[in-house]
Amino acid sequence: MAFSDNLLKINQLIDQNKLEELNFLINTIITANINCKDKFIDIGIRLAKEEKFDIALLIFKKLNDHFRDDDKIPYNIGLIHAIKSNHKDALKFFNEALRIKPYEPASLINKLATLNELKEFKLSTELFQQHKQLISNFSEAWLNNGVALNNINQFQNAIKSYDIAIKLNHRYQEAYYNKGLALYKNRKLVAALDSFKNALVINENYTEACLSLGNIYFDLKDFEQAINYFKKCIYLKPDYAEAWLNLGNIYHELKDYQRAIFNYKTAKELNPNLNWIDGILLHTKMQICDWQNFSSDLNNIIKKIKAREKTIMPFSLLLLLDCPKIHKLASHIYSRDISDKRISTYKKNITLNKKIKIAYFSSDFHNHATSYLISELIELHDKSKFEVIAFSFGPITHDEMQLRLLKAFARFIDITNLSDNEIYNITDELNIDIAIDLKGYTQNSRPSIFSRRIAPVHINYLGYPGTLGSKNYDYIIADNYLISDKDKKFYTEKIIFLPNSYQPNDRKKNISKKNYTRNDFNLPENKFIYCCFNNCNKITSEIFTSWAKILVQTNDSILWLLRDNQLSEVNLKKYASSLGLDSRRLFFSDPLPLDLHLNRHSLADVFLDTFPYNAHTTASDALWAGLPLITLQGKSFQSRVASSLLKATGLDCLITCSLVDYENLAIKLYNDRSALVEIKNKLRLNINNYPLFNTELYANNLECIYKEIYSNLFNDLNNSLFN
Repeated sequence: MAFSDNLLKINQLIDQNKLEELNFLINTIITANINCKDKFIDIGIRLAKEEKFDIALLIFKKLNDHFRDDDKIPYNIGLIHAIKSNHKDALKFFNEALRIKPYEPASLINKLATLNELKEFKLSTELFQQHKQLISNFSEAWLNNGVALNNINQFQNAIKSYDIAIKLNHRYQEAYYNKGLALYKNRKLVAALDSFKNALVINENYTEACLSLGNIYFDLKDFEQAINYFKKCIYLKPDYAEAWLNLGNIYHELKDYQRAIFNYKTAKELNPNLNWIDGILLHTKMQICDWQNFSSDLNNIIKKIKAREKTIMPFSLLLLLDCPKIHKLASHIYSRDISDKRISTYKKNITLNKKIKIAYFSSDFHNHATSYLISELIELHDKSKFEVIAFSFGPITHDEMQLRLLKAFARFIDITNLSDNEIYNITDELNIDIAIDLKGYTQNSRPSIFSRRIAPVHINYLGYPGTLGSKNYDYIIADNYLISDKDKKFYTEKIIFLPNSYQPNDRKKNISKKNYTRNDFNLPENKFIYCCFNNCNKITSEIFTSWAKILVQTNDSILWLLRDNQLSEVNLKKYASSLGLDSRRLFFSDPLPLDLHLNRHSLADVFLDTFPYNAHTTASDALWAGLPLITLQGKSFQSRVASSLLKATGLDCLITCSLVDYENLAIKLYNDRSALVEIKNKLRLNINNYPLFNTELYANNLECIYKEIYSNLFNDLNNSLFN
C-alpha cells in the first residue's frame, strides 16, 4: 500500500487529535517498510509551523526510534523543544543531529542559540570559534556570537559581531535590536537609540525595540518620548506587563502617583510574578499614605522574601519593616539578581601609593542630603596623607554644594555616561586603595560598579542604612549603637564601629537669618507645634496613629508636616478624621532651600520622628537648628539612626523604646514646658560640646579607620576595630 493511501487517515487522526491511534498507524506504516520517512518529516515540519507541537513531536520521535541516520529528525525535535523553551532537551537533540552530520550549519547555529538560552555563554563563544569558517556567512551565527560575547562583558567584540550580522543581512531587525541592548548596557545611550530605531524601521511593530527606546528616553529624562514609546508597546501588545510597569515608573517619577498605581496594578494583573512588582506597588502607595491592606500586603511580601522570590527592592523594605534578618535576606536576593557574578579578589599586586587613595562614588554630589552631610568631611581630609577622589554619576548642576565639592576633592570624575568596564579601567589606572559606595541600593545607585574589584577594599557607607547582602562589599561603617552584638550576624559586611555616631555633619550649614513668623506658613500663633519634616513615604499608619493619640491628648497642639503631593495630604486628613482627630490640626508646608528650611525649625516645639525608618539627615538638621527630636528606636540600622544622633548630642532622654513611651514623652513635653526649655538649652550647649557636630574629630576617627584598613593590606596587624 502506498503512503498516499494512508495520508487521508493520518490527516483525519491529526485533525481529531487522536494521538494513540496516530501512534499506532505510524508504527504500522513504518513497520511495513513503506517509503515514508521524508513524507513524515514534511508532515512534522508542517505541524510545527501550525504550532501543533505535541503531534509534531510524536511523529518526529517515532521517526527517531526507527531512523537513526538522518540528522533532520533530531534537528527538528531540537527546534520544537527550543520553541517550547525546553532548552536542555533542545541541546540534547541538536548534539544528536551534529553526531550524525557534524558540520551542518543549521544545527551548529541553533546549538549556539540554545547554549545562550542556557546561559552557557563561554561554551557558545568557543563553539563559534571552533566552527567560524564554516558558519561565517550566516548572519544568525554572528548574532548568537554577539549575544554570548555581550553576556561575558566583551562589549566591543559583541558590537563587531552584530555589525557583521547586519552587513550580511541589512534588514536583520534582531541584530539591530541586540546591538542596541549591548550599547544600552554599556551606557552608550545615543548610539543605542539609533540601533533600536533602525530595528523599528524594519519592523514598526517591534514591541521589544519600543520598550527599550522608552527605557532610554526615561534615563535621558525625556519623559514625553518615553511615554509615547511605552504607550505604543501597549497599543501593539496590550498584555505587555513590562510596558505597563515602565509607564508606571514614569508617572512615579513625575509624582503622578494615581496613574503610577493604576499602571502597576495592571502590570501585576497581567503578570503576578513580575519581578519586584509587589514592593513597587506598596512603595508607591506609601508615597500617598494609602495604607489600605497594608498589613496583608506586607505579610505577603515577607512570605515571598522567605521563599527567595524577587518581590521587593531592599530600600523599599527598610521603610516598612524593622527586622534585620528579613532585610539581609531581601538584600541578598536583590544583590544576586543585579550582580554580573564575576566577584573575585583583587587581581593586581597591591602597590604602595605615596598617599592613600580614597574614592567616593555617588550620584548625589550636588544639593542633596548626602552632600549636606559629607561636604566638610571631604574638606577636612588630611590632603598630605590622602588623595580623595569623587566618582560622580549624577547630574552636573554647578549648584552650591557641587561647586564646594569640586574644590574639596583632589579629582572630580564624571562617570555618568561610562560603562562599568570603562570605570574599572579608570580605577585600575589610578590604583585606588579604598572604594566607597555612598549609594548602596538607594535611588539612582549603581551597585554594578562594585561587582568587579575596582579596589582592594569596598565599603558600604552612609547612603544606605543597612547591609547590602553582597560579597562585593568588605565593610559597612556604623557605630556602637546602630548595630547590636546580637544583630551582627545579619550583615554580610564586616562592621566598622566608629566611636561616636556613624553620621558626619557639616558645621558650615548656614541657617538663614530671615525673620520668619508662624503666619508665613499659615500656622496658628498660640498652639504647641509638633512637626515632622521627613518624606511622607516614611509615615506608616502605626506611627501616624501615635501622632493622632498625642494630638488628641494635647488640646492646643497641631502637627506640621512637609508637603509632598496632594493625595498624601488628602489621605492623611481622612485617616486623621477616622481616628477622631480634627483634620484641621494638620498643616503642610512646601520644601524650601536648606538655609530657609533650617530657619523655620525655630517655629516648632518638638520634632516627632518616624518609624521604622527614622529621620537621618532631617534629624541632624533639626538638632543643628536647636529643635528637640523624640525618636522610637528599633532593631534595624535605619530605625536606630536618630537614637545614635541623640546619643552623640547628649540627649538620650529623647530616645524611647515603645510606642507608649514615645507618646507619653511627647505629651509630657507638651505639659511640662520648663522641661522642654531645659532640653532646648541643653541642646544649644551640646551642639558645640558633643561629638555629633565635631567634624574634625569625626574626620580624624574615620581616617584612623582608613589607615588601619590600608595597613592591613600589607601586613597582619591586629584587626581590633572590626570585631
